[in-house]
Amino acid sequence: MTIAPPPQVAGRDLYWTVVEAALAEVFQEDVAPARRLRADLAAAPAAEQDLFYHAEPFDVAADLCGADPTPVQIAAYRHLLARLAPQALAAPRPSSDMPQPPRGNHTPVRQLELFPRLS
Repeated sequence: MTIAPPPQVAGRDLYWTVVEAALAEVFQEDVAPARRLRADLAAAPAAEQDLFYHAEPFDVAADLCGADPTPVQIAAYRHLLARLAPQALAAPRPSSDMPQPPRGNHTPVRQLELFPRLS
């Protein structure tokens, strides 16, 4: 199933159009989990919503269907973005393209501490 954006889609509507398209076209999964998440998120506090929308739509779609994206799926997502949100291609690359730490037993290099520990 190919999802086309309605005319003049922008902002959060475009975000969810891309999430649903990634689920349907890249992962061949049902879009219902994305619709439920969107409805749940709408009831969340504004700060939580703002934090959520920093996530790449592709990563949200992958998380919703439990996928570990392959290079082919990442390429398919780039084509999807070119069609639905070409302005997004000028933005920094999705985190899915970034090198990932090894899975399994590994030791983190160093945890970033945003706040000093109180003792």
